[in-house]
Amino acid sequence: MRFAASLQFKCWPSTRAGYRAVSISLLMGSQIACTSPVQRAVDNSQLASPSASTPLPPASNAPADSIGFVWPANGPMIAKFDGRGKGINISGRSGDPVVAAADGLVVYSGSTLPGYGNLLILKHSKNFITAYAHNRTLLVKENQTVKKGQQIAEMGNSDTDRVNLHFEIRRQGKPINPELYLPPRALRLLGSPTGAQPPAPSTR
Repeated sequence: MRFAASLQFKCWPSTRAGYRAVSISLLMGSQIACTSPVQRAVDNSQLASPSASTPLPPASNAPADSIGFVWPANGPMIAKFDGRGKGINISGRSGDPVVAAADGLVVYSGSTLPGYGNLLILKHSKNFITAYAHNRTLLVKENQTVKKGQQIAEMGNSDTDRVNLHFEIRRQGKPINPELYLPPRALRLLGSPTGAQPPAPSTR
């Protein structure tokens, strides 16, 4: 399964749609092929931030360890972070709830990024965002504030060959291993369809 790792965009005229596409590309750490006037117009720090009328929740500059991320879905993890897929994959059934990993602001809700299907991006602080891909249904809109644990989508298989949630944590646009920031999942087995536990040791 491949995900968009280095999307390339051409220059557009000064249209809202064009600048929006470049803005989301920057937010996800993609590469832009464009002239210097457009590069200045789509400055990362401006476009990756919400407008003043939709402020982030309190402690918006908190480090990741104080944000307190939670797992965005209950299913077993079927793919670990390896730097190529940019995140982890969590299995489940179509329609299973996908929840916000932390308090944040919805800065993208749509399906315009190839390889991600129906995608949500939440901004949690000056440096941290999370991404939730392949959803069946998106339940929140852009500029909406969400709370940790709030359902934001239904799991699906949009733009992929199986039902799963592809989840990313990005720091300053760069993907990092989500397991370093998520709480431990006791005895959860990689690839287990039910999250089964190892058998208890024999007492004989």
